[in-house]
Amino acid sequence: MSDQTSLGKGLRLLDVLSAADGALGLTELSRRAAIPKSSAHRLLTSLVASGLVIQDATGHYGLGLRLFELGSRVAARLDVRAIARPLLEELRDVTGETAHLGVLLDDEVVYLEKVESARMVRMSSRLGGRNPLHRTALGKCLLAFGSAGLRERVLAGPLTARTPGAVVEPKRLVEQLARVRAQGWALDDEESDEGLRCIAAPVIDARAQVVAAVSISGPTTRVTKAQVQPLAAHVVRCATEISRGVGGGTATVA
Repeated sequence: MSDQTSLGKGLRLLDVLSAADGALGLTELSRRAAIPKSSAHRLLTSLVASGLVIQDATGHYGLGLRLFELGSRVAARLDVRAIARPLLEELRDVTGETAHLGVLLDDEVVYLEKVESARMVRMSSRLGGRNPLHRTALGKCLLAFGSAGLRERVLAGPLTARTPGAVVEPKRLVEQLARVRAQGWALDDEESDEGLRCIAAPVIDARAQVVAAVSISGPTTRVTKAQVQPLAAHVVRCATEISRGVGGGTATVA
């Protein structure tokens, strides 16, 4: 990316503000960033409107809280992965099944961390891989404990199916999500892949918001319907420990 694009110049302004001891006026900010004053003013107007920069009563500029918010989200994701890894290993060891950590990205669930089962038959997945929220246990946790806006977008569809067990009716999905919130964990009962069951629980941060979800996945021959509840207890305990690690709360098994 050229440093002379609007984006490049905007980033230069942010860099200058981050290095400054305090707020800067337009003239000084323009000089330090080596950007014409008129261009700097135009860019700063956009940055103020987005919350990335603030302008005080004297007309001076400083970094906005929006940057802190964005930085905190990145730090939280990095922290949750580091905290989760040993706990996912424990979850894998106690259940014998592949354990995942998933996060929300572009209204999909992305696999951020994975600890594979040592068993021959196990779930196939890859780090960075994505899946629709409504077809996975991880995704249902992110949906159930996420924002109303997220649920509205997903429920507006299309709710696509990959297996006969997938829930594609908005009313049924709403009912499922209510059950997830009530019991504190979610089930993917052959909805993403035939012959596979997944159980997930949410990771809650210090702001009482869901930042990730933890799951185990295994073949239905091992993760039987009778085993779902006991396995869910292990998943919830793991998610609770990760939540505590990021300063958050707990989930309970109904």
